[in-house]
Amino acid sequence: MSDGNIPPSNPNDSAATPPGGAPPPPPPSHYGAPPPVPGGPPASPPPAGYPAPGGADAPYSATDAIGYGWEKFKDNVGPMISITLCIVGVIAGVMAVVWGVMAAMGAFATNSVQSNIDNCDVNSPDYFQCVSDASNSAAVSGGFGFGMMIMLMGGMLVAMLASLYFQAAAYKGALMIVDGQKPTLGDMFKGWSKGGVLGTMAVMWVIVMVGMMLCYIPGIIASFLLMFAPMFAVDNQGGSITDPLKRSYELVKNNVGQMILLWILTAVVIFVGEILCFVGLLAAFPVVMIAHAYTIRKLEGRPVAA
Repeated sequence: MSDGNIPPSNPNDSAATPPGGAPPPPPPSHYGAPPPVPGGPPASPPPAGYPAPGGADAPYSATDAIGYGWEKFKDNVGPMISITLCIVGVIAGVMAVVWGVMAAMGAFATNSVQSNIDNCDVNSPDYFQCVSDASNSAAVSGGFGFGMMIMLMGGMLVAMLASLYFQAAAYKGALMIVDGQKPTLGDMFKGWSKGGVLGTMAVMWVIVMVGMMLCYIPGIIASFLLMFAPMFAVDNQGGSITDPLKRSYELVKNNVGQMILLWILTAVVIFVGEILCFVGLLAAFPVVMIAHAYTIRKLEGRPVAA
């Protein structure tokens, strides 16, 4: 065949067919594999202690809060049961002492009056006068009664203040857990204003008591709207004693439906703890506290530990 009949060579032939009959090069590494996911490789995992991306935007659920409280309680059983035992132990100890002293005073007063009556001679013409005089000695018993009332009120006040102190420490522990920390019992008593917390609780108590005197229902509503105030007081940094009350009011007002459900679930958890011979309260109280800490962090748009 003449050169004029030879077709022109393909410039790509040299690349398509290796010289010397060598086998073709292997296909690219991605040959036959699915294309990469649009947008690039998946994001790196979140820092330890925080939920995966998008978790912070998930809607709040009261049932999730209780479930979260239970899971985190299992991870922090030691310190949370310890602080709960402190609360229960202080209240029980103070009230046991008060009731013991009151019982002794009452028995002494009763025996004193009865002893005076027994000394009266039933055959004496002055018997009724003697009984009257012995009965008049009941004024002593009345004095004991007033003293017992003062002691009871004082004991209840001491028990309440001690309980609030340890309860605030438990709130601190719950907040630390939700923030991804592992608190010890000692850590729970640090980093919060004791005076500020007691001040907030005192104002809250006055508001609720006034509401209770106004046909009871206003007091229930007030306690519902302010149920997060003590925990906000522990979390309060440099604010006034009324700031936690405002934060609780706004949080509950803006999420009434879920807060009613949380309130009901809280009551159910506490009730279950009580019917388990009260031993269940050692778990019920911490679960509720952690659930409440989760609630305020979640609804204020702050991160919670995974």
